Amino acid sequence: MFRKGTLQDKDMALVYNTASKWEADMAGKLLEEAGIPALIMDREDSGAYLRILGLGSPFGMDVYVNRLHEEQAKKLLEEAFSEKEDLSEQELEELAMEVSSDEV
Repeated sequence: MFRKGTLQDKDMALVYNTASKWEADMAGKLLEEAGIPALIMDREDSGAYLRILGLGSPFGMDVYVNRLHEEQAKKLLEEAFSEKEDLSEQELEELAMEVSSDEV
């Protein structure tokens, strides 16, 4: 599900961008649970190295889906992440831990 660089495929549409790896993981998981295959890409090769150093990536991570699912994916992600600002710090931590435990 992860790649680096930029996507040149005309059949794929960018539906979400975030600087946070766990948020990109959450977006991908939400889409796949809804039956929408997703591709998450680091915008630049150096983004991964900066994250390892704990500096974060100024380039961000992109979430792509097939253009056939673009509107549905954008709507789903907008609904899911528009509520994130209402979450407490503890709720955000719990969500991040849930996503990271799925990777293990």
